[in-house]
Amino acid sequence: MPTIADEIQSGLFRTGRLLSCADLDLQPDMILLGKSLGGGLAKISAMVCRSQSYVRELGVIHSSTFAEDDYSSRLAIKTLEYLNANRKDIQDRAIAFEKDIKLFFTELSLKYPRWIKDVRGKGFFLGVEFNLLENESVPTLLYSLAINGHASYLLTSYLLNSHRIRVGVTLSSPETLRIEPPAYVTDEAVKKLKSAFEELLETLETYSLGNLFSHIFSKDEIIPNRPPLLQKPFLKEPGIKDVAFLGHIINWDHAQRLDPSLRDVKADRLKKFFTAYAEFSKPFRYHQQIIESADGRRIRLNLYGLTVVSDFFETDMKRSSPIMLETIQDFIDELKTDSSDYLGLGQFTSIVTRNGTLLDSKGLAITTGNSLTAGFAIEAIESYVTARSLRFENLNIGIVGFAGNIGRAVTQILGAHGSQLTLVYKESFESSTRFQNAVDELLNTAGISFSQIHPTADFNDLRNCDIVVLGTNSVQELLQPEHLKAGAVVVDISVPSNVSRAVRSSKDYVYISAGLAKLPSKQSINHSWLPLLSGDCFACLAETLVLGLSNYEGSFSLGDITVDKVQNIRQLAKQRGFSVNRSF
Repeated sequence: MPTIADEIQSGLFRTGRLLSCADLDLQPDMILLGKSLGGGLAKISAMVCRSQSYVRELGVIHSSTFAEDDYSSRLAIKTLEYLNANRKDIQDRAIAFEKDIKLFFTELSLKYPRWIKDVRGKGFFLGVEFNLLENESVPTLLYSLAINGHASYLLTSYLLNSHRIRVGVTLSSPETLRIEPPAYVTDEAVKKLKSAFEELLETLETYSLGNLFSHIFSKDEIIPNRPPLLQKPFLKEPGIKDVAFLGHIINWDHAQRLDPSLRDVKADRLKKFFTAYAEFSKPFRYHQQIIESADGRRIRLNLYGLTVVSDFFETDMKRSSPIMLETIQDFIDELKTDSSDYLGLGQFTSIVTRNGTLLDSKGLAITTGNSLTAGFAIEAIESYVTARSLRFENLNIGIVGFAGNIGRAVTQILGAHGSQLTLVYKESFESSTRFQNAVDELLNTAGISFSQIHPTADFNDLRNCDIVVLGTNSVQELLQPEHLKAGAVVVDISVPSNVSRAVRSSKDYVYISAGLAKLPSKQSINHSWLPLLSGDCFACLAETLVLGLSNYEGSFSLGDITVDKVQNIRQLAKQRGFSVNRSF
């Protein structure tokens, strides 16, 4: 078996020797040369082969992009002649550069011990390995890039744009930056390199994450501040289930709060960055904690995030093969070999997977959280009606998104209470077959008469409603003040919210965020990647927790949810101490 030495990057005195393999006492049968072979002026590569390994016919049948390229060939010959004539000088320079740079980074690692893992290489072929994946001091946003192998691209772009220093990334070692200067690098350039890395390490040490993005965002938008740091995982406790929950960035307000350094960055700048990065994002674990139910049961919650905003999902779902669908499937395949016992799909990770039905989840129990989301919407309405001594049969309830998975179950239960129902859809009832089919299904399965409903595409018809429920797949703020009568109750189960800020903040309406739940025993999940008030959690997350705490076997809210499942999970949630977030 022939031995092949790939010296395309390391050869021609890059390490101080003509060939790097000489330091290994290796005598290869074939040697590949390139890059510097063209003297920095031409693209050319060559293969050097032992005579006993050479096949003469190769020179006849071999084709090449650069065949019969006299210009590049002459340059290569001149390059070899120059290198040979100056080999001692180049070798001395390589040794001196290596010694100087390694000493510099050794001293730098003593000053910033958390950030530099290793400095290795020879001559002008050096690598600086950062510690981003095993470092408890890494900001969560930076870790989200590092876990996907992309943090080095941020560091190199920062060095280039902020300091005019060009270093390379290493595909086989994503945390390693390559330092590969020319043989005749100047003292001034070396001084500039050291200054740039000194500032980079100071930036990491002081958590000035915004500085790393300063070439992407305007510098006057950056506010140095301590960001949320990656949390050290808890040790696995015997007999305690591991429950995973996958979410993403909800909206641009949420994106600005991921890191304090980015809070004043304009939304359009954030949108440009996160939209460009979204298709490369992979789920990463950003938080872990023990959750205890009211009856003393315990699970270990693992929160996973995607550096993707809801807007991207909405666009992605229009593709024939959504990128996020493949990303989520890959994540599930990894969890199957991990220790997780249950997985909850949050927000648009449920929608893009068609309520989990497009996933191969065999071997892992999953849920979308849709049943408890619907259940808490019903519980909020029932509690309000009871607290105000109202009667359902006297109420007109509007439902925006009734044809969706959650909206359909909510509509069935409210219809059974005897309320008049105003059903709002994006297309007119007369022209939309889907709208008509959804209404027919409702009438056939819920025991509701057509006289009890008013199908419409006009949001203004909600002015006749006492209560309005919203839960759509849209990322837009659909419900505006002009669509409501004074004193109307708005029950919001949409994430991101489909209710305008004007409605949410107005005292003219009763706003209930039924998409939120209260954790038992005043527990809290505090992390900027989960933008919640103390004690709150999303209803879909609450369902995941309830199922884990209840030792439920098998998947739950997959595909179309049913009234029976809604009522079942409501009962389980009550037993475990979870409740709807009442704000009236």
